[in-house]
Amino acid sequence: MRLGIIGSGFGVQGHLAAALRMPSLDFVAVADSGSGRARKKLPELVQYVESWEQLPGLNLDLISVATPPVEQRSIVLALMQRSVNVLCEKPFGSGFDDARSMEQAAAFANKLGVVAFQYRYEKGLQELRDSYQNGKIGGVRSISCSWLTNGRRDPSSLWSWRNDKDQGGGVIGAFLSHIVDLLQWITGQNVSSVEFANTEILYPNRPLFDGTLVPVTAEDRVETRLILGAGIPADCEVSNCHTHSIGMQLIIRGEKGNLVYTHSPPFCPEDQFVHFQPKDGEEQTLFDGANDGRPPGDTRIASLQELYGDIRTRTVGGEAPDLPTFKTGLVVRAVLAAIAEAAVQERNVSV
Repeated sequence: MRLGIIGSGFGVQGHLAAALRMPSLDFVAVADSGSGRARKKLPELVQYVESWEQLPGLNLDLISVATPPVEQRSIVLALMQRSVNVLCEKPFGSGFDDARSMEQAAAFANKLGVVAFQYRYEKGLQELRDSYQNGKIGGVRSISCSWLTNGRRDPSSLWSWRNDKDQGGGVIGAFLSHIVDLLQWITGQNVSSVEFANTEILYPNRPLFDGTLVPVTAEDRVETRLILGAGIPADCEVSNCHTHSIGMQLIIRGEKGNLVYTHSPPFCPEDQFVHFQPKDGEEQTLFDGANDGRPPGDTRIASLQELYGDIRTRTVGGEAPDLPTFKTGLVVRAVLAAIAEAAVQERNVSV
């Protein structure tokens, strides 16, 4: 499978790193959205092209779009017109209308559209899902999920598009989009409503390189309660400006006990666990990432490799039931829109 990548941030740090580990991928070239920043980050022998518009002419089977959300729609629509399969980074455009346009374009072109919800391929989360679906805890009563890091806690951290709501910045798109996808994938139920949502900008201004302060318009923290289809409440809290970097925790509470997933910094395989806390008896370890067998380092890279593997399977006519398609992304985008509305209107919002 011949692959091209658009994006100088996670496109290089994540997607390129994953692709270079995969002999089954014929990696071809990297472009960016016109800034030229990708060229400076590429290892030797990796081809850079001046414009992403050149990539479709390289006879590629797949192009990964890892640009800021505000740029994703125009790029994806252009690629679909050139009849190219696309992997688009979350949150899948800057809003629901963007997502709908991209999903419709993929359907019209009859091409594969995938959203990079690679956490589905984390071994610990797969164990959590299997345990849940096999009835380990019986009927579910409630779910809670937190994802708390401090990567942007320093007020001197430079302003970027991630601090600009109009460009698709904020932790709702960056982090909560993954949580929404995971909740729906694990339980097999879509979010039906948002009971409440609170957002917070913890640092109202951030500096540019020259020290000029720029207003922050995208949220640093969000807290929300989602209601899954069967009436199950899921309380979520996300921040990248927390006092401590705690990581991700997902707890599913059931009639027979609790399933607890944790992944703590620096987010390597050995930092990931799944435990079962029975109503009666001692806690059991269902998954210990130290025994995962995956390469050391950031587990997102190995998960992206698994995602690319499923894309390759689909492009040759095979089955890949966990693959998060553009339809998946559209459903998640509808939930994110309801969360944003609930935060502004301060009321329950149906999805």
